[in-house]
Amino acid sequence: MWTFLFSFLTLRRLGISRPIRIALAVFFVGLTLVVLVYTANLFLTLEERTHAPHVHTHSTH
Repeated sequence: MWTFLFSFLTLRRLGISRPIRIALAVFFVGLTLVVLVYTANLFLTLEERTHAPHVHTHSTH
């Protein structure tokens, strides 16, 4: 079972050549890092996004 799962995760079962598998792995790792950074940024700035801004706009009348 572990052999099948590992070979499926490394895309060997699909018959894709090794350079393409490496490129896809690098792409997915990069995509995961981007999603983690974006999610961390979202949660760290969530309080600022949900509160009214501190700067008040000037009234035009």
